[in-house]
Amino acid sequence: MRTYCAEFKDSLIKKMLPPMNRRVPELAQETGIAKDTLYTWRIQYQRANGVAVAANDKTPAHWRSEDQFARVVETATLSEVELSEHCRKKGLYPEPVRAWKEACLRGHSTAVGPSKAERVRSQARAKRIEQLETELHRKERTLAEAVALLVLPLSNAIAVRIGPLLLSARSSMKRPRLATSGAGPVRFATGIYPTLFG
Repeated sequence: MRTYCAEFKDSLIKKMLPPMNRRVPELAQETGIAKDTLYTWRIQYQRANGVAVAANDKTPAHWRSEDQFARVVETATLSEVELSEHCRKKGLYPEPVRAWKEACLRGHSTAVGPSKAERVRSQARAKRIEQLETELHRKERTLAEAVALLVLPLSNAIAVRIGPLLLSARSSMKRPRLATSGAGPVRFATGIYPTLFG
């Protein structure tokens, strides 16, 4: 395993960090050092110096939540001007840091419990949902009654007109008789299989 002097290693680490922000694959190609080694050096340096670590050279939007939280804690006491200056030095934009801070505050407020206003809104929503469900059930019953009133006269009219035709057709039909064998009745009707059961 090849070893490198500390000065050379430090110079490469400074190139990978702000303000230079050189990409690791570029440095790996330029120096001939494996990308994994460069990533490891950068992460070790950042952790040793209390700097938030970006996962695999991703943009700040794709950082792990632990890294985002570390950046929020690091910048919590800074004014707007100091935050902008700090972000410039670190190669960041202040907007993501502000968004992360808001997310942390929202997460804390929901972890503590809903506020009184949120509880009132939730109760009002639940009451409104219950009213809407009651109204929906009432309308479903009304619709079912209307359909029954429309369909019943129609079915009666059909029965009056078609009923005699059905009765005459039934009377003219020959009822099939069951064939019997020595063991008992066979389930095939003679009208269906006349050749088998004569």
